[in-house]
Amino acid sequence: MALKSSDKLEITEEILELLESKRKVYLRALRQLIDKTYVTSARERFAFERIKVKEKEKKE
Repeated sequence: MALKSSDKLEITEEILELLESKRKVYLRALRQLIDKTYVTSARERFAFERIKVKEKEKKE
């Protein structure tokens, strides 16, 4: 049984949707991993810098 062109297109679209959902899952896991390491320390540095700037503004 040969597949029609429209069937092939539908199957291809379903495969692409599955791949996209898997990609999103992997990206989310990667973001969480990064967030736990580098981003958290970057946020801490940024917050510390903001505190220093606010203290400097209060003195002026």
